[in-house]
Amino acid sequence: MTDTLNGSIGACMTGIFALALMFLVARYSFKILKEYSITNAIFLSILFMLEVLVLGGIVFLWLPYFLEDLSKQNFLAESLRWSIILAAGLAVFIGRKHAEWRGAVTFTGTYLLFLFGWVIDGWMGMFMVSLPILFAWYLTAYYVALAVVPASSQRGGAEALNRVMLFLAYLWGIQPPIWKSPSGTAYEPEKRIDGGQGLKAVKSLVWTYPHQAAGVLKGADFSVHGPGAFYIDKDSQPFELVDLRSRTRTSFIKAISREGIPLEAQVSVSFRVDEETWTREQYHEYRRANIFQGREPDKNLDGIFPYSYARVKAALSFRSKKTPEKSEEITVRWDDRVLAMAEEAARETLSERSIEELWRARVFAEGSAAEEIANVMRNQLDLPLRKMGIRLINAKAFDFSFNSGNKTDKEDEIVNRQLDAWTLEWEKKRSIALENGKAEAERIQQEARAYAHSALLTAIAEGLQQTRALHENLPRYVIALRFIGVLEQLVDEQQGDENDKDSRKAQNGILHARQHLINPRGE
Repeated sequence: MTDTLNGSIGACMTGIFALALMFLVARYSFKILKEYSITNAIFLSILFMLEVLVLGGIVFLWLPYFLEDLSKQNFLAESLRWSIILAAGLAVFIGRKHAEWRGAVTFTGTYLLFLFGWVIDGWMGMFMVSLPILFAWYLTAYYVALAVVPASSQRGGAEALNRVMLFLAYLWGIQPPIWKSPSGTAYEPEKRIDGGQGLKAVKSLVWTYPHQAAGVLKGADFSVHGPGAFYIDKDSQPFELVDLRSRTRTSFIKAISREGIPLEAQVSVSFRVDEETWTREQYHEYRRANIFQGREPDKNLDGIFPYSYARVKAALSFRSKKTPEKSEEITVRWDDRVLAMAEEAARETLSERSIEELWRARVFAEGSAAEEIANVMRNQLDLPLRKMGIRLINAKAFDFSFNSGNKTDKEDEIVNRQLDAWTLEWEKKRSIALENGKAEAERIQQEARAYAHSALLTAIAEGLQQTRALHENLPRYVIALRFIGVLEQLVDEQQGDENDKDSRKAQNGILHARQHLINPRGE
């Protein structure tokens, strides 16, 4: 009974093996028919068919039995077939570039398991012993895959299937590349596990941080995925990571003031991928500027950093490469473009201001020159950055200086002359302002002194009238002496410097008046 079943299964497996060889030939012929002419395709198909026939039909099927009949050794054909399978399998998996030891070990283990079943009872042993053990092993691998392979959702479905297929392909050494973001500020993902094309059903894994989206290139087009873990086709490749958080870039620039004086300044720009929901007015304004569609975020809505697919794609569209003279190729990324635009806006803004106006406001005297420069830069950058899918947070130029170690002696001399001319002009303005201030102070002092004299005389006259009204019989010289005493006391209280000319003059005048009243005849 068992021998009959083994014979039937063997015949079926032989037929299946022959059909598999025919399928390989047909698939190869159909593939090259798209790439070559009909004549070349037929010729290459015949060559491939002969190779398959020799290796599969003659070496594997016919030659082992021929040698067994020739040598009269039982089980020689089976031994040769198992040896051919082992040699071919090890050659395939050991020779794979990205298989390392995993493919060879997995193949060897599977090979020994089926060989064990064959030794027990041929095909029946393989079906009754090897396949159940293999099923249990793959079931264990299924649960291990769900535990160790990253996922963006714990729910099942297509993602769970992708995780299991990727893990099994990794065990066999035929996995596609597995990508991971090396850090939260990285620009490009790195291959954590390298791989080849592999099977079409196995997708490549890309893992990013919660604040990163990834641009994925496929042929001449690209798309945006993430954040978190996601799967891409084997012919796709992530090429850049987009940080969805607010970012700040700084640099130093060289500029020229309105007077033609070269200077250096530091530029700082803060920005992020535009995550705002536009109002109806904003939407129509930006559409008039030929901006991409995308009025509101439509990706990662359940995450911390939702974003608009169209805006991130617009930002990535500004990626480019340049090759300076005698230098390696440099990748210009979207945030490099933002910084370059801020630098250009800063140069243009500073070229419209004089050296003095770098620190003094032009519009309002009580305003800030730094804030004026920042406002002009923001007005220049806001709409162009919106076209890139970027929202500007702040931009400014500050920390101005006029010394540079890169200038030649001649350039330094020219700059120094320009600064000297500007310094002389500023000193002239300062001197004029000081002289005007002194003149104004003297005028105010004289007016105050005249007002004080007038007020004093008025007070004396009023005091004399009031005293005369209270004491009509009081001699006038007594009243005068009393007021002279009060004046003398006031002069002593106000006197700050004994050498003061006005104070001495006042004291002499009061003393002379006192003596005249006491001794009018000079006796």
